[in-house]
Amino acid sequence: MKPPCIIYVTDIDISRDNGAGVNERAFVTAAVGISEMVCVLPSPRFSFRFHHPQVEYVCGHYGSSLRYPFHVLATLIRLFKLFARYDIRAVATRLGVLPLAPLLFSWSTGAPLFLKTHSGYQPLDRLKMWDILLPLNRSQRRQLRVRLINFVTDPVRNAVVRRSVIIDTPSPLCKEVIIWQSKCSQDKIEIIPNGTNAELFSPRDRRMEREQLGVDRWPLIVGYVGALNRDKRCMDYLVRTLAALRRKDMDVGSLIIGEGPERAVLEKLVRMEGLTDRVRFVGVVPHEMVPRYMATFDVGVDLCAAPMRTIGGCVVYSAYSQKMAQYLACGIPVLAWDLADTRFLEENRIGFLAPLHDQNRLMERLIAALSSNESERMAIRQRAREYAVTQLSYKALTSARLHLWRAAAGITEMDSKGACYVNNC
Repeated sequence: MKPPCIIYVTDIDISRDNGAGVNERAFVTAAVGISEMVCVLPSPRFSFRFHHPQVEYVCGHYGSSLRYPFHVLATLIRLFKLFARYDIRAVATRLGVLPLAPLLFSWSTGAPLFLKTHSGYQPLDRLKMWDILLPLNRSQRRQLRVRLINFVTDPVRNAVVRRSVIIDTPSPLCKEVIIWQSKCSQDKIEIIPNGTNAELFSPRDRRMEREQLGVDRWPLIVGYVGALNRDKRCMDYLVRTLAALRRKDMDVGSLIIGEGPERAVLEKLVRMEGLTDRVRFVGVVPHEMVPRYMATFDVGVDLCAAPMRTIGGCVVYSAYSQKMAQYLACGIPVLAWDLADTRFLEENRIGFLAPLHDQNRLMERLIAALSSNESERMAIRQRAREYAVTQLSYKALTSARLHLWRAAAGITEMDSKGACYVNNC
């Protein structure tokens, strides 16, 4: 008798230290602790690699788009080999590059399909058709390439959403957008927020970290960690806010950790505002170093605002980035835009919100965050850490997701100690 299992298939490289790679790595780490889970992953591009009997690797696809068809074919072959050895109760996936293999496998075998971490986000800005005929700068060429890729992949992604019997999404607004986009039932969509590794991201000795990282010349530090791109991150608002604080004689410095197409523009803006002595662009740092830099922050900034859809001529924005959870796990209050997805910060008194794209109110809220006394700061840090551990830790969220999948797949026994991988039995 074949043992029951749920197969998780992803085309995201878990060895990468970007947001998707880190999330997938954490999920797979937790998933292989469950005896009924088997994970099929692309061969890693970098050094990180799982050595576990419940992890199967297929040829990777990073570095060239020409490799992707071979990756899809190899994944399909591996899935059918597993089909011969297991009683596959369901196949789960995530909308990475193009989840064609799990979709085809689900269609051909009748296995239920589960969809993990679907935000529903699709960029609203579109290049006009005549822009294709005009000379494009580097940013426009990148946008055009993304639009053309989306034109090809969107039908497959939509088919995955329609076929999935369970979809989890980071926020209530994302759930509304998925329902609006795909016209699917709200009953199959569950909300599981983006989480963080609460063991890695944890409070540290601030004074020691500032001295060791060479950022102890500023009494107050406002920090940001993440990609530098204009379409969602709004980092120019932070630079202008820091310039306003300088005019008010507030001695505040800023660390910006990350890279992206907007970095050169932001560096130019910093020079124009006379902030070269107060803003440091650190660039990309190893993932394990990020909590050390966060430990130096007095306030963590997350001005993510992803345009999700238009209602009555107004654009509705979402903010579901991972960095909020990381800041909170480090015990750092968050400064963000006032959106449906961020109001939990003020409701739990662990952050400060400003109306979207309101420069003056953003400055006022940042001043309020920096002007609190030591006892108030300690209280908000403790609340932030407690909220992250109980509500946003990978351990808690992955457990919830796996419980949901097991119940939907009809797997009722939970005995991880008795794991029996067919090749090793």
